[in-house]
Amino acid sequence: MSFVAYNEKEHIHEKRAEDVQPNEQNNIFYCQNPVCNCEFTISALNSNKVKAHFVKRPSSNHISGCWNDIKLKESGYKKDYDTSDFSPNGLLNIIKNSKDEKSNNITGKSTYPKTTKTTKTTNNEILYIHTVRQLFAVCLMNDNNDEINGVKIKNIFAARKTSYLYTKYINGVKLVECLYHSYDNQTHKIKFKFPYNGNAFMVDVHFGSEELYKEYKNKLYNYKQPILIYAEWNFNHAEVTCGKQIVPLKTN
Repeated sequence: MSFVAYNEKEHIHEKRAEDVQPNEQNNIFYCQNPVCNCEFTISALNSNKVKAHFVKRPSSNHISGCWNDIKLKESGYKKDYDTSDFSPNGLLNIIKNSKDEKSNNITGKSTYPKTTKTTKTTNNEILYIHTVRQLFAVCLMNDNNDEINGVKIKNIFAARKTSYLYTKYINGVKLVECLYHSYDNQTHKIKFKFPYNGNAFMVDVHFGSEELYKEYKNKLYNYKQPILIYAEWNFNHAEVTCGKQIVPLKTN
C-alpha cells in the first residue's frame, strides 16, 4: 500500500492517491520506487471508511530488494496523526523513556487509514507518531519532500528510499534502515551496512548496557532483513539505551 505512485512506467510524473480522479480509477500506476515497475491500482477511491490508496496488482511483482515491498501494520497516512507535537528529538526522548517490550517486529495485515479530517481512529483514539514503526510507515508511504510538522522526511529518514542523499555519513537524529554486519564483544558494538541492499559505508551502534547489547547481539545475529535504528548519529556512530530504538523489519 502507498499514497504515492507514478503515472507512467518511465516514472516521470508522481501521483498522490488523494488526487486520483474518477476517470482514472481503472488506470495502471507504478511503484513509487523509481527503479521498480511493479504495477498498482487505486483502491477505496469512493469509500467513506478507508482513505484512497494504491495497492499492488496481484499479477505484478516488485523488483528484488525494492524498498516499497515491506509489511506494515501501522498507518502511513499523515492525516491520521496529530503531528503538532512532533520533533525528531522529542520522539527520541519519548522512545527512550518508554518501557521496553519484546515485540519489535513489523508484521501482520495493514491497518488502512480512515477518511477523516481529524486524527481519530474508529475508537476515537487520537494517534501520534510516538514509535519507530509509526515514523517508518509515514516516511515510507509518503514523498521524501513531504513534511512532518515542518521536518522533511528526507532529513530524518536515511534508508534505501533516500540513500541518494546519504553517500558517506549520517549525522543527527535519524531513522536509519540498514543490514546487520557483525558484533564486537569488547566494545559492545554492533556494525551495520548502509543502505540495506548496498554497501556505501558502515555504521555502528554502542549499547548503553551489557544486558541490552547481549539481547540485540542474539536477536540480530545473521538477520538478513532490514533493521531500523532511531538514534542520534555522530558521523555513523550512535548510542542505543532502549530496545525500542531498534526494530527488525519483515519484507513481503
